[in-house]
Amino acid sequence: MRRYTYYLSLGSNIHPAQHLSTALHQLQAKFGHIMVWPVVRTAPVDILTQHEFYNTLVVIHTEWPPEQLKAWTNELEITCGRDRSDPMSSKKDRPLDVDVLAQQSQFDLAILAQFKEPYIQAVIRAGNQPNNIAGCQQIEFHGRQLGHCTAAINTHHTSGHIMVIEDSIDSLFQRFKAPFHRQQGLSEHF
Repeated sequence: MRRYTYYLSLGSNIHPAQHLSTALHQLQAKFGHIMVWPVVRTAPVDILTQHEFYNTLVVIHTEWPPEQLKAWTNELEITCGRDRSDPMSSKKDRPLDVDVLAQQSQFDLAILAQFKEPYIQAVIRAGNQPNNIAGCQQIEFHGRQLGHCTAAINTHHTSGHIMVIEDSIDSLFQRFKAPFHRQQGLSEHF
C-alpha cells in the first residue's frame, strides 16, 4: 500500500506543555516513527488573546488519505478539550490545534520553504539553529525533556521501547528517510 509523508503543525495556548505532550504521545503511538521540530513559544496570529502559543512541526508517514488523517487529528483536538462545534473556535484560545500543512509521496524537506505562517517559520528557524534555544520550550515525553532541538522518535520493534534521537536536521533527515524508504520498498541509495 502506498505511504505518504504528512507535515503537521501543532499549537496550543491553554496548558500548552501538557497538550503538546499528549498530542506527541498519541501521534507516536498511532504512527510509530515521527520527526518533531523544536517547540517554540510564539505570539498569537489571527486571535485576540494574551496567551502565547507553543508551536511545533511534526512529520509522519502513513497510508491514510488526507481526509482520514484530518478526521483523526480533529478527534485528537477534541480529546484535549477543543470545542470544534463552536463556529468561533478558530478565533479562541485552544488546548490543541493540529493543521495538516502538506502531503508528499516522497519525503523531501525542501517543502519547508513553502510554509509561510510566522509561527511555522519560527519553528523551522529553531530547527535550523540547534545551538540557539532562545524561545524553545521543554515538554515531557516518556520521562524525557523534549522541545529544544529536532528529534526523531520511534518504537523499537523488538523491545517496544520508545527511542528519542535528538540531532541536527541533516542527521535526522537521513535517519528518518531510511525507514520510510524501506517501508516503500525503495532503495536507500538515491
